[in-house]
Amino acid sequence: MFSTTSKSDLIIIDGLSVHAALGSSHWPRPGVEQKLQPLLLSVTVPHNLSQAGVVDNLEESVSYGSICKVAEACAHEKGKFSSVESLAAGIANSCFTKFPSIHEVQSVIEKQRALLHAQGAGVQTLHRRTGEKEEVVYFVRDLELSTIIGLHPWERVEKQLVRINLRWTLASDDPTLPSTGFDFRGLVARVSDLVIDSSYQTVESLAGSIAQSALESGHGIESVTVRVGKPSALMMAKTAAVQITRSWKDFPELSRGSLPRALAVTPPNEGHVAILALGSNMGDRFGHIEKALKMLEAEGVKVLDTSFLYETKAMYHEDQAAFANGACAIHTYLASTELLALLKRVEEQVGRTPTFRNGPRVVDLDIIFYDDLSMDVPDGNLPLQIPHVRLREREFVLRPLADSQNTHPNSPSLSARATHPDAPSHAPLPPNPPFSHSAAPPHCTWGSQTLLMATLNTTPDSFSDGGDHDQLSTALLYVQHSLASGAQIIDIGGYSTRPRAEVVTVEEEINRVVPFIRALREHDESVVISVDTFRGRVAREAILAGASWINDVRAGRGEYLNSPVQQDGPTTFDVSYEFGCPIILMHSREAAHEDKSYPEGVLQGVQQELGARIQEALKAGVRRWNIIVDPGYGFSKSVDGNVELVRNLKHLSTPDNFPILAGTSRKSYLGSIVGGKAEKDAKERDWATAAAVGACVQAGADIVRVHNVAAMKDVITVADKIWRRK
Repeated sequence: MFSTTSKSDLIIIDGLSVHAALGSSHWPRPGVEQKLQPLLLSVTVPHNLSQAGVVDNLEESVSYGSICKVAEACAHEKGKFSSVESLAAGIANSCFTKFPSIHEVQSVIEKQRALLHAQGAGVQTLHRRTGEKEEVVYFVRDLELSTIIGLHPWERVEKQLVRINLRWTLASDDPTLPSTGFDFRGLVARVSDLVIDSSYQTVESLAGSIAQSALESGHGIESVTVRVGKPSALMMAKTAAVQITRSWKDFPELSRGSLPRALAVTPPNEGHVAILALGSNMGDRFGHIEKALKMLEAEGVKVLDTSFLYETKAMYHEDQAAFANGACAIHTYLASTELLALLKRVEEQVGRTPTFRNGPRVVDLDIIFYDDLSMDVPDGNLPLQIPHVRLREREFVLRPLADSQNTHPNSPSLSARATHPDAPSHAPLPPNPPFSHSAAPPHCTWGSQTLLMATLNTTPDSFSDGGDHDQLSTALLYVQHSLASGAQIIDIGGYSTRPRAEVVTVEEEINRVVPFIRALREHDESVVISVDTFRGRVAREAILAGASWINDVRAGRGEYLNSPVQQDGPTTFDVSYEFGCPIILMHSREAAHEDKSYPEGVLQGVQQELGARIQEALKAGVRRWNIIVDPGYGFSKSVDGNVELVRNLKHLSTPDNFPILAGTSRKSYLGSIVGGKAEKDAKERDWATAAAVGACVQAGADIVRVHNVAAMKDVITVADKIWRRK
């Protein structure tokens, strides 16, 4: 109970059973007249009992009998009170009217049949004759639910009972409650959904999530006390429990005032920005996710940014295939409920059919955030809770959210709750996007090992192997040898990027690469083919011929400024978006042998300039999970600048964690360092290349692009064993 005047005498009525038609019961039926339901009343009145104790006579005095009659009369007064709050106020006012000597009334009113899974719910109040603002504490008693909880292996197999008790107060500035009083059912439904679908290891974590969920529920809760008990935890004890009290001050990041914008992206002036969770674990998982996004875009939804993609084990029903999971920020003019309806239509169009709860699905689209709103629409065919009620426990949602730092103003710390910040991301590697019929196309797992990319230059003037593979027969032999030696990716280029190389027309470049790509694809359906081009038209023809990736040394800028070739047609960004294929964005300036000045340091300069290209790619619709970055060794960098980029490669994509390609093979800066024949003959630089490649692997390169595949395979195998594999 509330504190009273020190050493005050009390008249107490405890556990008075009455019946009243007071709100809905545990089986509410809209439109049906409210029925009588049991209430349990307790009333405490501070009152001086000294005189009654002396004369042993209750005449003309306040007694527990008279107070009981007042309480019963109020409870039985049909139609006057519609909530536990109004009944408590009515009892207090009646006591003040009938007994002038009473100045304070404390009451507890509990509805015993209001909630299906709880023993009771109600309110504890303190009213004063002076009219001072009453004190009100709400409670839910013994909410019993079943969930997976516990550290031991046997506790992860079967759900067990948890018993939850809640007590909370409302903010003093909260709007007036409706006539029906506080929405106990709505809050308990929110908590129940969270608990039932959770799988926490500790009751401490579960209690913390319940507390934060209550604060974020939109019910105006200022402070909440949560007690979570496990009756089955201890053999010789009735229960084992923890109890915590949390308020807004315990979550300083949960702003209740003027809310900042919710997203890392800049919202348009009109419409809404929402964050969606994406998932699939059936068939072409990556293709299903991309198809769903394309369908949303066809309906006028703009994809502003995406996360990387992650492969995660099924969380609730574990006997099913692993999921591909991601997230995206979108702009839409649809209301939240309209957006939800659109997502469900798209799921059906992609191929999702009803299964059991938390079962396998072709595609899964969920609204995580919508502007800065907090809302709960539990009724109807499409219930909606924003932020998503089970967000805090889902690593497969939190990790993608952290990629683009998307947060909600009522839960800005959520993106930081990923428990595995170094979790490997995945990128789709479709062998032939337009024509692939594979049920589960291959994909790349970043971070598990260093991938080996073999160069195939079909040019007569490349700096290292010009003219070696410009015939189809010799090119195929080179590819076969490279694949046998351990290459996973073949990078085919038809335009030399060496300084002062001859300008090649678009048509000539297409003629140089497309026949080779087509022949290679016919020879090997599964090999990953990268087309080395900065021209969108060439990239598109190459993809149609069977290429999987685009390797763009110009990072989407197209023709060089001084090029006589006119810029026309799509950009490489456009092609990557059209086919949903990965694209490598390399740092470069205009002339590779010029403009080597970086006033703020080469690493920071490359980060800033490459970061600007990444932003342009995202604006053009390129998915974050399809972007790979390349520092551009040998392009507008001094010898020392190249060395600095090798040494600090691990910092290149910090904190964005884009996968990195290191193309340091046989570069001229290596020849300058070692001197001798290697300074003039690129093929003499393999030993120097080995040292640089080993350093790049140590620094976290995900792909190394090399000329001598067999030798560099040995280098990365040993380097991976030392630095990467656990």
